[in-house]
Amino acid sequence: EPVSQYTGEAARLFEGATTYRQVLERLTKGELIFFDFETTGIENDANGIMTNGGKPVQMGIIRIVDGKVVERKNMYMNPGQALGGWSKDNLKRFDENGVEVPLTDEWLQQQPTVAQSMAEALDFIGENKILGGQYQIFDQRVMEEALKGTGLEGRWKPAGFIDSKGVIDHLYEKGDPDSPKSNRLGALADHYGVELTNWHSADADAEASWAIIEAAIRRAADREDSRTGAPVKRT
Repeated sequence: EPVSQYTGEAARLFEGATTYRQVLERLTKGELIFFDFETTGIENDANGIMTNGGKPVQMGIIRIVDGKVVERKNMYMNPGQALGGWSKDNLKRFDENGVEVPLTDEWLQQQPTVAQSMAEALDFIGENKILGGQYQIFDQRVMEEALKGTGLEGRWKPAGFIDSKGVIDHLYEKGDPDSPKSNRLGALADHYGVELTNWHSADADAEASWAIIEAAIRRAADREDSRTGAPVKRT
């Protein structure tokens, strides 16, 4: 489904810019927070429309200052319900020996509660920050659902959101040869030369989401500077 490129204060990164070089300069100045969730699994209605993103089991957060990742946080949590089929088959973690193992209900039951993890996440994020991610509206909804009933809702005060999928969807005209063949995170990482060695792990996905949007805007800026190929789309 179509997603907004940005909301709230994130608009200042784009609005009024006359070149993508200006957008890149704005994007790589100041502080941004990118985050990602893995959940028990998406729940759909009888028509296949998503009704719920599931309960969080992992959250990855990174802090970016002047275009550089300066701090990372990775948390697992007890969702209070069993993993769905896809999550049970695909979600992994690294054990104390650095070996990748499946995420299990039994191990998750020993982790902090969702409320405890959300308090820790809010301590890391702070207030009035521009947040971002890949298909960010999904993670925003998971966060807001996780906060309900915890007493922490008043501490969730994002200044705005930026979405790497939304930005890239708006970068290209139809038929542009540089347009990615897919807007899935793994395909975008391949297209923009971003390392993504542990797809579907929240910490890796959060970092890749930032690297992808930075690479996409940088490529758009370079393309404008070179004045070769089709002009970059502006909307």
